Amino acid sequence: MQMAASYQVWAALMVPIMIPLLVWAGARLYGRSIWIPPRILLWQIIVKQFLPLAVGIALAWITPKAAQRSQAPLNILGNVLLTVIDRKSTRLNSSHITI
Repeated sequence: MQMAASYQVWAALMVPIMIPLLVWAGARLYGRSIWIPPRILLWQIIVKQFLPLAVGIALAWITPKAAQRSQAPLNILGNVLLTVIDRKSTRLNSSHITI
């Protein structure tokens, strides 16, 4: 379990570095100029991965029994919220990205 969480954190931290570089390099192969600002990716990672993780860790540390009881309902709520946030952010991002 700890290894999986560690892998997720490292992978999330590598995304703002690797994705812009891979997209830029791929675009260069086709004579195009495309750049994805790392700060956009970093913000998505903070909001969708690190913030929920930090809230869950804090709840489990402050009230472990309540955290266990509320785990299933909060998983459902979290998935719904992430879906709503993802749809909204995708719609907003697609309206101002220029390639």
